[in-house]
Amino acid sequence: MINKPIVTFASWVLISFILIVGCSPTKTQNLSSTTSPAAPTASLTISAAASLKDAMDEIKPLYSKQKPNVNLTYNFGSSGALQQQIEQGAGVDVFI
Repeated sequence: MINKPIVTFASWVLISFILIVGCSPTKTQNLSSTTSPAAPTASLTISAAASLKDAMDEIKPLYSKQKPNVNLTYNFGSSGALQQQIEQGAGVDVFI
């Protein structure tokens, strides 16, 4: 049985990711180009509480289906430890 608050939270997180990446500036492609370059690949580093691992694992394939050129990298741990990592300069795009 799926816990409704977890599904609601996971849906909120997925929508947030789509908005973050979808609203990111994009380059315009020169139409006169004779070669078709590969689609650019982006990486999104997400630090999240260990208790969210199951929800984040459910989100990853759904997000990858919508944004196949975005690689999601997770960093799970205790919220306090993750906060300290960020304060010490860890490269994190999203902290949950």
